[in-house]
Amino acid sequence: MKWMLEGSSCVDFVTQRSLYEVREHPSKTYSWVAFMLANICAKLPWSTLMSPTGAVTERRALLFLLIWSFLMFTSTFTHMIIASVDVAENGGNIATLLFSLTILFCSVLVLPSKFPGFWIFMYHVSPFTYLVNVMLSISLTNAPAICSSVEVSVFLSNVNATSQCEFCAITDTNAFLSQVNSFYDHCWRNFGLMWAYVAFNVCKFLY
Repeated sequence: MKWMLEGSSCVDFVTQRSLYEVREHPSKTYSWVAFMLANICAKLPWSTLMSPTGAVTERRALLFLLIWSFLMFTSTFTHMIIASVDVAENGGNIATLLFSLTILFCSVLVLPSKFPGFWIFMYHVSPFTYLVNVMLSISLTNAPAICSSVEVSVFLSNVNATSQCEFCAITDTNAFLSQVNSFYDHCWRNFGLMWAYVAFNVCKFLY
């Protein structure tokens, strides 16, 4: 939903930029940097107003900061794209395409081990890789895993038994998280990487 709202803001940005280029820029009222920073700062309150969730204090705070950094990423990413495109529709299409690619290669749909050799780099450069890893780690770390009736392996180890034996492949969620390269120890590092993406977007559209 947030991404769709950011896409629709491209039209407003193009209108504001057109006004800046024909009025403020020729008269040197303020610079391009001031114009772009004003657009970002105007969205800070809206990107900050949200409710943190979770049951553990540190995890709740980290999830709040993570979602905040993601909202700032979407805002700055949209500005980075539309700042270099004249037509709002073209900017929205490019932003949607790039955003879709980041989702496709973040290991939610396909594990990194299943990627074709050439595309593995997309797993490492996608900001969603680090976003999803942190969200999984915060939500599932150190929790017991209970298999449902369709997930257990059923076998017969004693011919005289009155029922079959059942085996669950994992006993805790950490085993599952390790399969998708999600580790709680990497949470704060990945949170810092999200802000590195935000900083890159800001530098790109300012200069």
